[in-house]
Amino acid sequence: MQSPSEFSRLLKDRAEAATRVLERRRISLETAIEALEVVGYKVYQGNDGAYNVQPPRDRASEYDAYPTVEPTPEAKGAFLSDYPAMLTIKDVAEITGLHVNSVRRLCRDGNIPSMKFGQKIMIPKDIFVEGLGIEDVGK
Repeated sequence: MQSPSEFSRLLKDRAEAATRVLERRRISLETAIEALEVVGYKVYQGNDGAYNVQPPRDRASEYDAYPTVEPTPEAKGAFLSDYPAMLTIKDVAEITGLHVNSVRRLCRDGNIPSMKFGQKIMIPKDIFVEGLGIEDVGK
C-alpha cells in the first residue's frame, strides 16, 4: 500500500503529465478537460494563456487500497505514435518528465541507449520504449 505522501507525489506527477498533454494538444482540448475534471482534476487557463492542471485533494487516508488502472490495447498502440523513430534529448525529457540535462547525462553514462550524430544525440524510439518495458507500441 502506498503512503499518503507517495500518493500525493503520484497525483502531482500525473497532473504535470496531463499539463504536458494539454500543451501539445494531442487530443481535443474539450475532451481532455472533460476527462480530467471527471476524475477530480481542476483545469484552468492562466493569464499567459497556458493551461494548468491541479490534482484532486489528497484523500489518501480515506482509502485502504488504491485502484490500479491498466491501459487499453488502443492506448498502448498509440503510445508515442506522434514522435519520430529517432527521439531527441528534448523528446525523451518531455516523455519522462526528467530535466534535459538529466537525460543527456543518462545517455552519456549509457543508461539510455543513444547515438551521436555530430553534436546531436538521438535515441531510437523502439529501443527506448523497450527499455521502459512497454509492449505493442505504435510505429
